[in-house]
Amino acid sequence: MIRFKDLNHYSFYLLGLIILALGISWSPFLISLSQAVLLTNWILEGNISKKINTLFRRKGALLFISIFVVHLIGVVYSQDISLAFKDIKIKLPLLIFPLVIATTKPVSFKQLKLILYFFLFSIFISSVLSVLTLLGYTSFEITNIRDISLFISHIRFSLLINIGIFSLVYLIYTEKESGILKIGNWFLVFWFVFFLFILQSYTGIIIFILTAVTVLIKASVLCKQKKYKTAGIIFSFLIPILFFLYLSFAFFKFYNIDKIEIAHLDKTTVNGNLYSHNTKSKLVENGHYIWIYVCNKELKNTWNKRSKINFAGKDRNGNPIKLTLIRYLTSKGLRKDAAGVMQLTETDIKNIENGIANYIFANKLGLYPRTYQIIWEFDRYLKGQNPSGHSVTQRIEYYKSAYHIFKNNILVGVGTGDLKMSYNDYYNKVHSRLTKKWRLRAHNQYFTFLVTFGLIGFVWIMYAFVYSIKKEEGFKNYFFFFFFFIAFLSMINEDTLETQIGATFFAYFYSLFLFGFKTKKQKNDIFE
Repeated sequence: MIRFKDLNHYSFYLLGLIILALGISWSPFLISLSQAVLLTNWILEGNISKKINTLFRRKGALLFISIFVVHLIGVVYSQDISLAFKDIKIKLPLLIFPLVIATTKPVSFKQLKLILYFFLFSIFISSVLSVLTLLGYTSFEITNIRDISLFISHIRFSLLINIGIFSLVYLIYTEKESGILKIGNWFLVFWFVFFLFILQSYTGIIIFILTAVTVLIKASVLCKQKKYKTAGIIFSFLIPILFFLYLSFAFFKFYNIDKIEIAHLDKTTVNGNLYSHNTKSKLVENGHYIWIYVCNKELKNTWNKRSKINFAGKDRNGNPIKLTLIRYLTSKGLRKDAAGVMQLTETDIKNIENGIANYIFANKLGLYPRTYQIIWEFDRYLKGQNPSGHSVTQRIEYYKSAYHIFKNNILVGVGTGDLKMSYNDYYNKVHSRLTKKWRLRAHNQYFTFLVTFGLIGFVWIMYAFVYSIKKEEGFKNYFFFFFFFIAFLSMINEDTLETQIGATFFAYFYSLFLFGFKTKKQKNDIFE
């Protein structure tokens, strides 16, 4: 029989989980508050020795906590102790959530639904605010599409959106009766998928596609109804094929480049001024060569008549306005002279002042601008240009750096607090072409584990993850199944655990779905 005291503490436990579900997409304060509530309530509830015994019986949870212990061990051989303890503070969710959740009575499916609906409400409101900001209806200023993720990194927001989408799939499946709730859930699914593409986070989009395909395949294999099984398998192949075709179209469109005959290039503008033609440069915008038909004299004079930002100044992204103007004119197929500048509309002028270097980037709702940007980055990188400030290609430099640092610290790594120092030393040693602002860490959690803890720490952490899942039969739980794919795929392109939001996101959902909720083998289970 459950005493009133137990119910009271359990209510605070649920409250802590709900506070985090509400705050994870927008409020660091609520994130910290939720952990304080959970840990304080866990201590005040008492029965600590019984809880510790429970923890030791749950080998999966104990091993998961050992990941935090590895970070503590890494402090011992760190030179920069202040950064080491700062990192330990960030990693506290890896201790608090499994400790509290694994030693507390699991939530029921009804309680899990309540938590998820608070979470869905939170990310829905955040996504609506993002769209309103994009459309200019809020006071937030944005210079880049990523800025519409107002409170957290756009990549981490896309991970939360993915959690929302695949949670809703299950909730829809288990809601047998039609009604407002089911209609609302379907609306949210379509809204969140739509928003992923508005956010233009390729990390989030690719994770969505891969997770959707994986869930479809598993559900199709286990489905007993032939028509649904066939439909699921067809869609699981069709989705990645269509995405590949889209990328192929964008690639071939990018490389549909003007054919020019150097001998026939005009030497002067219509005003009689000389053009500059750099025919050795192969850089292009929308298939047009950037550095032909350039007349700096006319560009300067005409631009200064049309804009309040001087030709020698910088756009609102901090780039030289001259370069933004030249790229923008090229993107529209215009010559870089007085006639070209005069053909620009007032909207074009504002775009250039705002740092938009290609007219297609002014399209706020399409995915193609981001697709173009990524292809453009690789094109420049392969042609020897500096990748600084280009989120995709500069990662190549980060991976190279991580590899070289790891080679010199193979067994135990550099320690919890010395990542920043090790990367800085490497960049200075090789005279990296990355500017100081962009000399960052690996942006790959697996590389970060290798660099920080070496092979020994990396193998242990991977073992802890795998054994926890096996011991708790995680892949039989739909919620943990899709979360696993979302989280572990994100680690390929992000240091997912290296920020408060990232570590909280991972530890919270990992612990809740694996240790805090058990799926009953019911007929309405999506994998049964």
